[in-house]
Amino acid sequence: MVTTGDGKPLPVFPLDFGALVPLWFLGARWLRPPAVVVVAPSRALPRRQLVACGEAVVEAAVRSGRRVAIVCSADLGHGHRADGPYGYSPASATHDRAFCRAIRENALHRLLHWREDWIERAMPDGFWSTLVLHGALRASPLQPELVSYEAPTYFGMACAEFVPAQ
Repeated sequence: MVTTGDGKPLPVFPLDFGALVPLWFLGARWLRPPAVVVVAPSRALPRRQLVACGEAVVEAAVRSGRRVAIVCSADLGHGHRADGPYGYSPASATHDRAFCRAIRENALHRLLHWREDWIERAMPDGFWSTLVLHGALRASPLQPELVSYEAPTYFGMACAEFVPAQ
């Protein structure tokens, strides 16, 4: 059972592919798997609160004195194909291009100014977790590399890494 600090029970949800896939590559088959905290940011929270969450994660990581990896995992626009479950939306392609450009240019702050109606039409899952990542990156000097972007089906996927500046 998962509880709050005062012992009240919290609902527990099964892990989805957004958590399971990265966890597999982060040590699921190691003899001693790493400790993991999974955060699923609420879409209802204001954008600046999500950024503050990322800043708090880095602050806690620094205080712990441990090596920490932060993984932001979620799909991008879900309207790339008319035969997909959400239908076609041209906003998915424009969103994904802007998202990839923000990563390449180390400019995730741009997401704070994107129009809500455009985000809704693009149908991404990764927008909110990327705001948490933005907060974490504000507190640590890392440089981005967009490793890949694909939209092989109705949703887009980007893979990026952020490594210490050289």
